[in-house]
Amino acid sequence: MALLGTSPAQAQSLSRNDFTLDLSTGPVLGGSRVLGMAGAYTAIATGIDGAPFNAASYASREPYETARVTYGLSFAVSFPGAFAGDDFFNNGRGGDLDTALSLNLGLRLQFANLGLGALGQFTFLSLGGVDITVRTAHVGGAYSLLDGALIIGAAVRIAGMSVSDGEVGIFDFSGLGPEVGVLVRPDRARWRFGAAIRSQVDSVLVDDPSGTNTAGGLVLPRRVVLPWEAQFGFAFQVGERVLNTRWQRPKDVAGQVQRRLARRRCDRALSQLAREGQSPLPCNEAISAPRDPRWLQEERARRAAEDEALDDAIDAAEAEYERARFAIAESLPRRRYLFSADLLLVGAVADGVGLDAFVDQQRRPRGESVSVGVRVGAELEPWANRLKVRVGSYLEPLRNTGRTPRVHGTLGADLRLFRIDWFSATNPWDIRVTGTIDVARDYFDWGVSVGLWH
Repeated sequence: MALLGTSPAQAQSLSRNDFTLDLSTGPVLGGSRVLGMAGAYTAIATGIDGAPFNAASYASREPYETARVTYGLSFAVSFPGAFAGDDFFNNGRGGDLDTALSLNLGLRLQFANLGLGALGQFTFLSLGGVDITVRTAHVGGAYSLLDGALIIGAAVRIAGMSVSDGEVGIFDFSGLGPEVGVLVRPDRARWRFGAAIRSQVDSVLVDDPSGTNTAGGLVLPRRVVLPWEAQFGFAFQVGERVLNTRWQRPKDVAGQVQRRLARRRCDRALSQLAREGQSPLPCNEAISAPRDPRWLQEERARRAAEDEALDDAIDAAEAEYERARFAIAESLPRRRYLFSADLLLVGAVADGVGLDAFVDQQRRPRGESVSVGVRVGAELEPWANRLKVRVGSYLEPLRNTGRTPRVHGTLGADLRLFRIDWFSATNPWDIRVTGTIDVARDYFDWGVSVGLWH
């Protein structure tokens, strides 16, 4: 059987530490919305799932995120290379994975215009009797300017990998590098533009490339590299609903409640002054001006009761105000069609080989030049407030020398199931379930997640 244009007998074995392990991944891995839209997410850039695609996502608010302080969670699991014979690495061999699991966990916090968050992506692979865990984390923040029309973000991309043979560790790698992102989303516009750059993450394992350092029977790479990436995206939405809405800072509800209380106390004091035949005074002087001992005693009791109830009154007023803001956001038209496209560039890796070639201990060139990926996706809501559907397609960045490009087709759907109003004082939780599939030549991936419907 031909292997990248070379017969197995001609395949060169790894005999020295003069090669680099290329950790770049061809198939799209990520959250359920990301997968459904084929990874065309640089310009959409919302939610913590957007962090690996654009650091501006940390501060990009959805219309329903109305409160000054909000949070978002992410949990998604998928099974890339789910079928026997699947070619996860696009090396032409097929059946290179025994098991594969991809897991996403993330948290985002927003404080007015500032957003902070962290997302971890864990890919667990088993091939050729070797267990590999690839870890990528994005930790950073972003700030929105011009009422959210411009968002700038920065983060750290942390990469790591552990390789073991059963219970015995072979080697472990970790490194980090900066990343930046920008999102342009003018208020009331139907379009967005996003761009992101991620630097290379590099770690040296062996100082002397001419040596033959081994572990677990495997010749070790000199370096492990997650190459640099650059992404550019454009999104456009048609229908009854525009794509971009401006976030308006909430009113000072607590201050309003406190001012109303001060006004009531002033009115009581002024009324007492009139009964006592005293001249009217400004509020700040009138509050303590009455002389009737009985009135003063009763007023102290009234104020003590008001002070005790003040926090509850503020909480109730803020909850009612937030419910009204949330209701306005939820009443926006549902009929819309969102389209998104991305261009992805992945940097070259000198003397690179892939994970599969490393386990096979064969020098199969990978990442010799900059590779290009193209992604397009669409989202619509055919059943208003019940079902969302996403479709997409992407050209996988070609990393293996001698292989032909591979085109993927993706499909995803959100289904709203039921409502929970036990935990939220301001708005209920609508629970949804999401399913995704990613199909290509010699590749199948499926995933599920549970989250909130909006």
